[in-house]
Amino acid sequence: PDASLARLTRRGGRRVTSAEASLWPELDRENLVVRSQALVDRVVFDGRRAVGVRLSDGEVLAADRVVLASGAIHSPAILLRSHVDTPGVGTGLQDHPSAPFTLQLRDPGAARPGDLAIGSLLQRDPLQILPLNHLGPSAPGFGLLMTALMRPVGRAGTVRLASDDPAIDPIVDFALLDDPADLAALVAGVRMTLDLLGTAAFREIVAEVFIDAVGTTTAALCDDEAIAQWVRGAVGDYVHASSSCAMGTVVDDDGALVGYEDLYVCDASVFPSIPDVNTHLPTTMLAERLSARWLRASASARPER
Repeated sequence: PDASLARLTRRGGRRVTSAEASLWPELDRENLVVRSQALVDRVVFDGRRAVGVRLSDGEVLAADRVVLASGAIHSPAILLRSHVDTPGVGTGLQDHPSAPFTLQLRDPGAARPGDLAIGSLLQRDPLQILPLNHLGPSAPGFGLLMTALMRPVGRAGTVRLASDDPAIDPIVDFALLDDPADLAALVAGVRMTLDLLGTAAFREIVAEVFIDAVGTTTAALCDDEAIAQWVRGAVGDYVHASSSCAMGTVVDDDGALVGYEDLYVCDASVFPSIPDVNTHLPTTMLAERLSARWLRASASARPER
């Protein structure tokens, strides 16, 4: 296994968001306007060419090019509200299935709620074990250990509209363990995690381990059948939604929506399959790559003077 310090985007001891790193330094540009409270309803078309977006209040913002970067949940939702006919929009949704263990720490003051809630990772292909040393001020004295499958094969997840109203969230079904291979792999990961929790190093800092909100302990996970039953009910996403507008199906190599002009998607939804790592850096790399391509294409199309 590979155990190492988690590489976090941080500055001066605190997390740094993508907005802080990439957007905030550019806010004084004359050609940039940020509308942070504007809810997008749908894309506006002239035929099959995107010419702007309509906001939820009815205002239309005209554009020479529209780039959706609303994530693997809301980018396909905007496209579905826009009634595009490109096959595959909202299908193939993936995330990393994970199983959580709640840790009652022997020293409740070992971590302050304001501290970063992660310090290390354990990776054993295709699994990741993520420790959180505190759960915030609402649960003092408790931590979390999550076992995640980083290379799932199931692709049955979907994003569908609950309503044409942009204020109503879409219906999201991750179908995390739809493929039996994913269930078997996560069960194996839970067995490995149980072994770790039984070591002297963990017993020294952890008083008890719970597998639900009513105080059931790991003693209930007595065999693979019991583990599988628990995993089916306890499995959750890893907040790594991806692949619901997959490149090669819904968009091309430049992120352009197939069958339309001047409409692009640039977020984790375009990954052909979910990366086997945390998705923040791959998504940042994707944005850098696609934006560089667009700039080169624009420069080559600019007429000479």
